[in-house]
Amino acid sequence: MIERDPRLATEPDLEPSSGFAASVMDAVRATAAEPPPLPFPWRRFVTGVLLCLAACIVTTLGLRQPWIMAAIDLPGLATAAPGVLYATAGLVFALVLVRITRLRWL
Repeated sequence: MIERDPRLATEPDLEPSSGFAASVMDAVRATAAEPPPLPFPWRRFVTGVLLCLAACIVTTLGLRQPWIMAAIDLPGLATAAPGVLYATAGLVFALVLVRITRLRWL
């Protein structure tokens, strides 16, 4: 047998409280009774990725056509660019604010 330190030999052994085992088993049963988590919607995710890739390919092939490039108003796009940048910056700022307000320590 392992020899104990004399200072430790005088202390009583630790035992769990009277309802500890029952409360642990109740928690285990409650966890086991929960429904399983929802599966990730892989079919929708892959469909969305494929549609995005198809849109990129169609856009790339379309921009190689001279008649499509002639129909695009490049000076008009240049004047709209600052507005698009401001709108994007506003959306990013709003997203950051929403994330900050959802933190638990605030």
